[in-house]
Amino acid sequence: RTWMARALLKLAGDAPAQPKVAVIDTGVGIYHPLVKPGLAGHKDVQPGGDGIDDNGHGTWVTSMVLNFAPWLKSIIHYKAFKNGGATTDDVLKALTMAANDGNIIMSNSWGDDGGDPDGPDSQLVAKLAAEGRIMVFAAGNNGYSGADTVGSPAIASYKDARTGAIRVIAVAATDANKKVTSFSSKGLGSEVTKKGGKWENYPHKPDLAEQGDNTEGAWPGGRTRSISGTSMSTPKLAGTIALLAQMFGVTEVGEKLDRIVLAVFATLSNERKQGEAAIGQGFSVAKAAYDALVAQGFSPVAPGWVAKLALRIAGG
Repeated sequence: RTWMARALLKLAGDAPAQPKVAVIDTGVGIYHPLVKPGLAGHKDVQPGGDGIDDNGHGTWVTSMVLNFAPWLKSIIHYKAFKNGGATTDDVLKALTMAANDGNIIMSNSWGDDGGDPDGPDSQLVAKLAAEGRIMVFAAGNNGYSGADTVGSPAIASYKDARTGAIRVIAVAATDANKKVTSFSSKGLGSEVTKKGGKWENYPHKPDLAEQGDNTEGAWPGGRTRSISGTSMSTPKLAGTIALLAQMFGVTEVGEKLDRIVLAVFATLSNERKQGEAAIGQGFSVAKAAYDALVAQGFSPVAPGWVAKLALRIAGG
């Protein structure tokens, strides 16, 4: 699908906008054919680090953003996790680096099971969201433990008071039939927020869902591999938002970016009628969000037929 969309762009002759998109993970395979065309850079939180993937996870999630936003050429990967692990300082540094570089969408397929909105990572995520960035996070893989298992920083919350856009988005995982997986962390909150008190009216999580079970993506060495987790569902949503930003020429934080997010939420689907604790408000439908934005008076950058066909190819 990715090469088809790129060929379509070449045929149309118009270069789409390039919103800056960050992926924070285990590094990236810079020469993988499913990653290289969309990669603008790769950085490492460790002094002298090369930012190269030593795990496979980072290459996979980067490729999945591009699978859903195949015209993107502006991804920067930030390696925070070495040999699969990172300290809190590592992730705080990666988030700060990504913000300082001007990324407006961040894909984060990581977290812990603590679910503390007051944790330093959750607090920084909320701060970056308050600055206008769209922070997309894996809800967590602790669903086997039952309800209120959403992790952090996915449990962080920020909803803009003026536009109403949710800017910290926790993504649950389903199988290919859109049925929530057993491992996907469940809401309506976390181990911390379920205690009530000051968390009594805390926003419900997860926010929405995407397929994250047995999904194929890039793997180091030029290969592909099918793996499962909310890590896998997260970049699908980040890629969808990035694609819509490209379609409408949005490259900065602000009301236009918020309206894209609002359109995604306004057009979510839930054919199986699954509960909010399982999948949040539903599944993104890129084509429906695109149509909603056009109906609101948004003007697409690419010709309409190009945009519609690209959305169909990219999975909308």
